[in-house]
Amino acid sequence: MGGDTTYSTGGSYDWSERAARRGAASYAAVDRRTYTGYSSKGLKPPKGMEISSESEIPLVLMLDGTGSMSRLPRFILERTPTMFYELNAVIQGYDPKELAKKPVEVPAKLEMSIICIGDAYSDHSPLQVVGFKKHAGLVKGINQIYPEGGGGGTREESYELGAYYLNRHCKTPKSVIKPICIIAGDEAFYDKVDRFQVRELIGDNLKEDIDSRDVMKELQKKFDAYILQPELHYSKSEYEKIHEKWRGVLPKDRVMVMEDPEAIVNCMIMVSGYASGHFKEAQHALERREEPWEIDQAVRAVHPLLKSKTND
Repeated sequence: MGGDTTYSTGGSYDWSERAARRGAASYAAVDRRTYTGYSSKGLKPPKGMEISSESEIPLVLMLDGTGSMSRLPRFILERTPTMFYELNAVIQGYDPKELAKKPVEVPAKLEMSIICIGDAYSDHSPLQVVGFKKHAGLVKGINQIYPEGGGGGTREESYELGAYYLNRHCKTPKSVIKPICIIAGDEAFYDKVDRFQVRELIGDNLKEDIDSRDVMKELQKKFDAYILQPELHYSKSEYEKIHEKWRGVLPKDRVMVMEDPEAIVNCMIMVSGYASGHFKEAQHALERREEPWEIDQAVRAVHPLLKSKTND
């Protein structure tokens, strides 16, 4: 996400050109919307914890917080409160070009949940869950997350545990669209949902391990699920294996490769606009604060979605 933003203090959405020119850092200072989670110990496992949203627009961000993601977890979390305001307007179909002409109050129908993923075989905090929040509650939740920066070194992380948790312990009864789940991570999932990890971290007593492919396919039925995959450290051949594993459980156009990892937040906005049928509004939102080349990078990353829509 670039240096400009479009929200004002107090929770209302400000689409004025003055707001568009102001930097995210200055808004963070005014609203105290800063990410300080790196000094925390992280959230306890969600054992016995259910999450639910009464909002019309629920969105889950499943974020890989391991070392292979480098500084991206912090980069994303620092921008999430700002991103919330753009997503809230874009998903509802508010066009920033029109709002700039006649600023209006945009109702906060969006709620976000964040699940920070680690490696349950090696990490101290492999599954951290922030329930559905908005405004100040979202900021508080973000600041409780600790991306541990570990990982198991196997080119796999415990995404399957996050998916299992959402399948079994998340409810969105009032959603007017299919709930959106965006996964931001560079590695593959483990082949099995380990029953002992589930019991320790989530509290469910499974009789046996579950095939992760089944869990991921179940996630796709419950959520409109997408994955954005930055390529940061490994070889092209290694990344291709990772991408192919995800393409085996999600529609191929939902597996998107990041040319520039730092375009990932812009891509989240575009993906959310696509999922809600408001891609044009998402693109207009980015046009107000990004350079053309930055928008082009994001468009190229989500090209599989646009290509599939053209072919429908």
